[in-house]
Amino acid sequence: MATRGASGVTALAAGRKRALSPREKRAALRARADLMRGTRGAEKRFVAALRGIVKGVHEVFLAYLEPAMREAVTPPTLDAKGAPPHTPKATGRASRDVDTILRAVLPQVGPKVAAAHERMAGEVSKAYAISMSKILPVGWKNVPSTVQAQAGLARDNAITLCEKAVISYADQTREVFADPEQTIGKRWEDLRDALIDRGVVNESRAELIARDQTLKLNAAINQAHQRSVGVDSYVWSTSGDERVRDSHAELDGQTFRWDAPPEPGNPGEDFQCRCVALPIIDDLAGFDMPGQRPDAGED
Repeated sequence: MATRGASGVTALAAGRKRALSPREKRAALRARADLMRGTRGAEKRFVAALRGIVKGVHEVFLAYLEPAMREAVTPPTLDAKGAPPHTPKATGRASRDVDTILRAVLPQVGPKVAAAHERMAGEVSKAYAISMSKILPVGWKNVPSTVQAQAGLARDNAITLCEKAVISYADQTREVFADPEQTIGKRWEDLRDALIDRGVVNESRAELIARDQTLKLNAAINQAHQRSVGVDSYVWSTSGDERVRDSHAELDGQTFRWDAPPEPGNPGEDFQCRCVALPIIDDLAGFDMPGQRPDAGED
């Protein structure tokens, strides 16, 4: 309760804050979330780069394997025993050709993915720096060494995943050549179409890799910067659309500590997680109230 002192002033609790209304807080959080999702351009370019790399590998396979494809297809006739004349010789040649292609292209995948990742990481860091300059204290500009370490790990992971995608396509190619249903009574163009179809699926896999790695890098940079300036808690914010997982939607608006995340981990750590961690800083706590207020009757 307020009390009137001898000096004719009404004393208020010093340091008390006028809390933000729920509406004000939601608006502040939405604006903050929009700022922190400013890396979608970098994500799209990284997706295009990885899809291009994987598609380029597929095109090498198709061009180099054309003679093997022409040799592998057979007319729909039966041999002396009444069995389709599947040609193990052609299958063996295709398998050897696949090995030759892998030896040539696989060493090139890593450097290409690394270059694309470096461009993406630079764009993400720049976009993050611009957005965070409007949110975090001045100290955010001192980039934590952990950011570079996280970027390096993300790059190596992207390389590994893309190399696995190329090896998976090679294995699928061998399976196509070894399958009589793909070769007997077929044109070589049919065999080529089967490989193209598997390539399209593999390119979609590259797209998932690119999106996931961009989201994870953004999340890692976000966490490293926040913790470097003493922000130890955050508000979980989803993308607010129909693609949000139910388990993540339940976390929206809740507060967590970086060192004590909920079941899915911190925002952005789960596969294809588009959620962001909004830093808890003083401007969301409300406004400082004055310690004293002059009496209405005083000059």
